[in-house]
Amino acid sequence: MMPTPDDPRPTRPPVVPPYTRADAVTDGLLIEVPDKLARTFRFTYPVAITQTAWHDTVAWDTRAEAGKPRPTRQSETGRITEVLWAARQAAAGNPTGTHDIPFVVHRVPPHGPLTRALRATLLLHLHRGDHGETVATIGPRHVQHAGRFHLAGDPATGWFAAAFDTDSNGRAYPVVTADTLDAVLAHATDITSTSGIDVTPGADGDVHVHEPGGTTHTLRPDPLGRYHLRPLDWPLVCRAFEF
Repeated sequence: MMPTPDDPRPTRPPVVPPYTRADAVTDGLLIEVPDKLARTFRFTYPVAITQTAWHDTVAWDTRAEAGKPRPTRQSETGRITEVLWAARQAAAGNPTGTHDIPFVVHRVPPHGPLTRALRATLLLHLHRGDHGETVATIGPRHVQHAGRFHLAGDPATGWFAAAFDTDSNGRAYPVVTADTLDAVLAHATDITSTSGIDVTPGADGDVHVHEPGGTTHTLRPDPLGRYHLRPLDWPLVCRAFEF
């Protein structure tokens, strides 16, 4: 019986059951790695991959392959093997015992014309499952975005900036993660291949960008591991987010 307006008895809010890991698997937000495959890589606990990470670093089909201008030799089996191998290596080399372990894979982006493998940083998160057991979830590493930017001549392709530098004239320059830098340079060398831009890695994370005429710009990671694109002096259009 519902209480009347004068009834002093309080009403109880409905009990909402917790959203479980099993629910996330059922809804497709998590994709379970088959136990046999996980054990092959010496994982002694269940492993799942978030939907976002799965579609970016694992999923591959005939439609993805058909969208590329050249054969990629990618396959879903090979891509999940790369992810699990890299995660296993990171877990084995984790002396601090932290429950959030970053690791890097190199994969061909599933969308767009690029056919070279670009880096992507993922996170192996160890936590308790629905019944208190140890489980692992692999997903993208969270990065706070300050805005977006694109090459002046190519507004259709944009990237996220982790921060912005501003010079004395008020011109903004992106500060990006290593993953974004890899994507930007791959795109720039592809669309300007006739201009002779080339990129070579250096020591301690340095990246050398060689331009026509012998000019070389060296990008060095800052203490947070990010790269400042200001030394390139490229025509970049930046748009900061409003918070």
